[in-house]
Amino acid sequence: MKARSALLGLIIWTAVVAADATQASAADSSAYQVSGFRLGATVEKIQAAATKSDLITQSVVRGPSFEQAIMQAQRKLIPGRDYAGVRMVRARGEAAEAQVTFAPTPEGPRAIKIVYDVLPGGPDIPTLEAKLLNDYGAPNQRSEREWVWGDTGAFYSRKNAYLEFRPNPVSAGVRRPIATLILADPALQERSRETIAVEAAKGS
Repeated sequence: MKARSALLGLIIWTAVVAADATQASAADSSAYQVSGFRLGATVEKIQAAATKSDLITQSVVRGPSFEQAIMQAQRKLIPGRDYAGVRMVRARGEAAEAQVTFAPTPEGPRAIKIVYDVLPGGPDIPTLEAKLLNDYGAPNQRSEREWVWGDTGAFYSRKNAYLEFRPNPVSAGVRRPIATLILADPALQERSRETIAVEAAKGS
């Protein structure tokens, strides 16, 4: 039953991706990365990127798998201790820390949001700005508070992938970052939700 559900989910997922591809903006999520952290990546690739960037202290927050997310959408109770997927990976190092959020898909958890804090001891702001301009060109939106590539709508209404750079962000944390980079793909998250909803409706 689980195999059949996963297969049907994968078929729906593929169809949704194909439909979205015709509406894709220039903001292709796979184009955005920071220190090897990429949107759409698997948990294993995110952990490998963290290790390579010397973010050695890592923790994993479990979450529902794709099949379990379908069951939850059908109002079935899944104890947290039984979660088979991943909701978040946190990684910390001396000069940076990252928090990566995942969405359940038929192919496994995929990264939909990456928050990467550059700490004192890491690259300074002029160096970061120069690298971003070299990698992505001039931002689509620029202010003293933030630079944005990709979808420049209000953050709560963005539908496509974006990269946001915030120099000197406000932070209440003990380790105050000198800069924060935020990569997110709302379209990938929405595809996950739509596919789960379709599969859940079949079994209701």
